[in-house]
Amino acid sequence: MMLAPGLLLAELKNLIEGNVININSKDAIIQAESKLIAAVGLKDIIVVDTPDATLVCDKGCTADIKKVIENLKKKNRTEYI
Repeated sequence: MMLAPGLLLAELKNLIEGNVININSKDAIIQAESKLIAAVGLKDIIVVDTPDATLVCDKGCTADIKKVIENLKKKNRTEYI
């Protein structure tokens, strides 16, 4: 995952970019391109919102993102890859 410049590293070890309201989340990566993401009390999570898709993933399961990509390929939904 590639995050753009301008990220904010907060006291609770969060990486926040874009249109995000974050309340009491810890160890979270949250990136929003346009829509507002309101995150409340999240822990060890990744949220990436783009114009055509949103990824929500526990940080401990990032290796399983490959399974999502495989599933998209099997279903011929390559526009999301």
